[in-house]
Amino acid sequence: VETGKTAMWVSEVTHMLGQIPEGQTLCIFFNEEGGKEVIYRLYSALLKRTYGQLVAHPADAEKAFMAAGGNKIVFIDRPTLHKNEIERVCARYNPGLIVIDNIDKVAGFEADRRDLVLGAIYKWARTLAKTYAPILSVGQADTTGHNTKWLNENQMADSKTGKPAEIDFIIGIGRVESETGETVRYISIPKNKLRGDKNTDEKFRHGKFETLLLAEYSAYKDIGMLA
Repeated sequence: VETGKTAMWVSEVTHMLGQIPEGQTLCIFFNEEGGKEVIYRLYSALLKRTYGQLVAHPADAEKAFMAAGGNKIVFIDRPTLHKNEIERVCARYNPGLIVIDNIDKVAGFEADRRDLVLGAIYKWARTLAKTYAPILSVGQADTTGHNTKWLNENQMADSKTGKPAEIDFIIGIGRVESETGETVRYISIPKNKLRGDKNTDEKFRHGKFETLLLAEYSAYKDIGMLA
C-alpha cells in the first residue's frame, strides 16, 4: 500500500504514448479511489509539471497535454468495472495499450471460490490482450512484501491461485522503512517471458533496479542497476 504502483504505470504509459500508432488509443480502466487524482498524475507525468503548476495555468496545461499525446487517452473511472463494459470500450476505441487498475476487482465473474474467480479474470484478460493490445494491470503484494527491497513472484497476493500462470511479465516494487524509504524504490522483475527486441539487454531480463520515486511528477528515476 502507498508504495508507488499507480505512479509506476502512469510514469510508463505516458512514456509509451508516443509508440501508440495513429488511430489507436490508450484505454485506462480505473476502479480504485481517487480517479480525478490519477488524471492529474497523467498530466504531471506527461508534461513534467507539478500539481501546483497545472492548476495555476489550466488552459495552457490542457492544450499542452492534448498536443503531447493526451488526446489518445480514454479514461474510464468506475467504482465497479464490469468485464462487459471493458469489452465494449475496447471494441469502440481500438486500444494500442490497455491499463486496468485494479484487475483483481473486475466484476462479471462467478465461481464458488475466490481462486477460481481470479483464474477466470486472468484468463479473460489474456484473451482480451490477444484480441486488442498488451494489458498492464496492478495488484498488491502479500504481507511478506512489507519492508522488503526485492519482491519475488511468490509474494504477489493470491500467488497460489491460477493467476500467475496467465501473466507474462511481473514487476515488483519494494520499499524499506528508513530515512530514504519515502523516495527510494526497489524495482525487480521476478518473471519475464517476453522475447524483447534488438534493444533488449539479456542481463537485465530478471534485473534489479534502484530508483527514486518522484511523487510530484508520478515518475521514476534510475539511480542504479544491479544485474
